[in-house]
Amino acid sequence: MDTIPATSPRWIDTAEVAKLVRKALKREFPTVKFSVRSSRYSGGSSVSIGWTDGPTDPQVTRFVHGFQGSRFDSMIDLQYCADSWYCDTHGAQSARTYGHSYDSENQPTNSRCCHQAELVHMGSSHVSTQRTLSDELRAELEAKVLVRNPGLDKRDYGFSYELQQLINATAR
Repeated sequence: MDTIPATSPRWIDTAEVAKLVRKALKREFPTVKFSVRSSRYSGGSSVSIGWTDGPTDPQVTRFVHGFQGSRFDSMIDLQYCADSWYCDTHGAQSARTYGHSYDSENQPTNSRCCHQAELVHMGSSHVSTQRTLSDELRAELEAKVLVRNPGLDKRDYGFSYELQQLINATAR
């Protein structure tokens, strides 16, 4: 198991994190056009990712998780720090978190992808994802929900729930 080096991780600025995210997304999802923007504000910075159709939101969120420099525990209203392993070939993987005594991630993880991976701290506090559906894909998914549930009306909560489940499971 590769251990976490005793030295401090290299800091990567938010604008550079956005460039790394864009490059990693292009490699992982080559046919999808992503919009990747960085923002700075008092108390932190973030990277926002948007796209139409393509992979599901959970697929992209899982893929970019390692590009966040912090995590948030809403149960106790606490933001805490995270370091990642990063290499150009494999992207970013969570390495460890700190500043949160209740977190099981506090221990270093065996997520180092290769010996070229470097321990880094991403300057972006948060990475958000937002998938938009084209009118065509939305209509196709709505029709599938109605076929699977013939008695359902589009105004019912059950319709919205079923549609969201299908959206989260359908990559294009």
